[in-house]
Amino acid sequence: MAVSSYDLRKKRKKVLYALLGAAATTGVASGTPTPGLEAPKQAAIAIGDVVLMASIYNIYFDDDIDADGIKDMLIEAGLVAAIGGGLAYGGVKATEAILAEVLNWVPVIGWVLSGLITASVTLTVGALWCWGCDNALREGKSPVTVIKQAFA
Repeated sequence: MAVSSYDLRKKRKKVLYALLGAAATTGVASGTPTPGLEAPKQAAIAIGDVVLMASIYNIYFDDDIDADGIKDMLIEAGLVAAIGGGLAYGGVKATEAILAEVLNWVPVIGWVLSGLITASVTLTVGALWCWGCDNALREGKSPVTVIKQAFA
């Protein structure tokens, strides 16, 4: 499927707005001090990251995909890679929760730092998925195939 440069620019602009909005939202959510509730908050933020990935996919491929669809795509990428990626992401989220608990006790600066860390993780995950979807659209492949080839 060939995509015009104009359509690709429009899609990239929509994805940029989605990325920035999601990063701002997760950053503010994480920066809000909630002593003792950081782990559940990070779990909710992780769900938000999955929704962001679904939104990026929907923008690029004009196809509605839900969390189960993304899970199926990750499994298609290879069970070991999917589990490894999930464990790595889970480890990052667990570390963020612990760090956020500690930063709750450092007023303002700690809260801002916690928000910036979480926003950067959301941006990184979203940007990597965006890169895979963008390349897949231009090459007429599945985003999973493009990402598998990049890391093979």
